[in-house]
Formats: sequence, structure tokens, C-alpha cells
Amino acid sequence: MPDKKLQAVIIDDDPHLRSFVMSVLAKAGITVHQAESVAQSIETVAKHKPGLIICDLNMPEDSGFIFLDMREEHPFLKGLPVLIVTARKDKEAFEKASSYGNTEFLVKPLQPADLISKARKLLGAS
Repeated sequence: MPDKKLQAVIIDDDPHLRSFVMSVLAKAGITVHQAESVAQSIETVAKHKPGLIICDLNMPEDSGFIFLDMREEHPFLKGLPVLIVTARKDKEAFEKASSYGNTEFLVKPLQPADLISKARKLLGAS
């Protein structure tokens, strides 16, 4: 099993974005597992025990804020850093996501260099 410090789980309903993130971060030596919903993410995180969560805010079933709320309820999620990736550019979303602590924010469309930089920073591998 890969080193958890260099593993991430992406939670996003868009398969193209999940594939893009997996490809970009793989080139940086980071293994990315995927979940297409917040519900699926709990099982994926429990199984792989990553060092980072990459999460969209706007998904059809649940929002990324639901995941951030759940992070405090589950011992294996508590304290995990989260990189929020979203098309939202409003100050309210940024402030709310930031209020959870241990989060960073990237606005779509994602730039590979920014994605790698933020992911490595949150993984403590910068």
C-alpha cells in the first residue's frame, strides 16, 4: 500500500475532473483514489487512509460542506486536510470553507502547477 502521506482521495461527481486530478498528481508522486459522492467517500477514505482529501463543493447529492461537517464526526476523518476545488468564486463559500480549518481553496478550471503545489503543501511534502 502506498505511503498515506502521499495519498489523496478526490470527491467529485465529474469523472473528467477526477481523472484530471489523478493524472496530474500521479506525475507528482501522489496516489489519488476517487469517490463520486460524499456517501462513497467515507468508505474510500476508511479503506485507503489518505493524507489529503480533495473535495468539490457543488455536487448533486451532497455538497462538500456536508463532507466538512462529517470530518468532525468520524475519528478517521478528523483533522485531515482538505483541498476544496470548486467553480464557486463567491467570498461566502471561501469564508465558510476556510472556517473549518486545515483547508485550502482552488477555483476551477484547475491549473496543474497550482494543484500540485497545494496538494504537496497540505500533505506536508512541499
